[in-house]
Amino acid sequence: MARWIMRYDRRDRFRLAASQSAAGKRVLEKHGILGTEEDSLILLEGAEVYLHSTAALRICRGLGGPLRVLYLLAVLPRFIRDPVYRLVARNRFRWFGRRKECFIPDRSQQHKFL
Repeated sequence: MARWIMRYDRRDRFRLAASQSAAGKRVLEKHGILGTEEDSLILLEGAEVYLHSTAALRICRGLGGPLRVLYLLAVLPRFIRDPVYRLVARNRFRWFGRRKECFIPDRSQQHKFL
């Protein structure tokens, strides 16, 4: 997801952190987000915290362009959206492939990470 956000974040709106990193843990503690799964998608917008499908849809809206249309799916209730989100998250490597190397941001991308 991080690579995807970086590719489409042309307005440089989003900052990323792994929830397992020191910076990620500090942010989660500050906002009282404890006990989430390590691969959960969490979006912080000001004082608001969004998880799972809601976070993904708000990110699509924030990226702009044609991706904004995906935010229309937010009209579906979370009890429908979140299981679909978890299904995709669980199977993403099988469906979309896995890279053999770890992602290491280059100098032009380092400002995107906390």
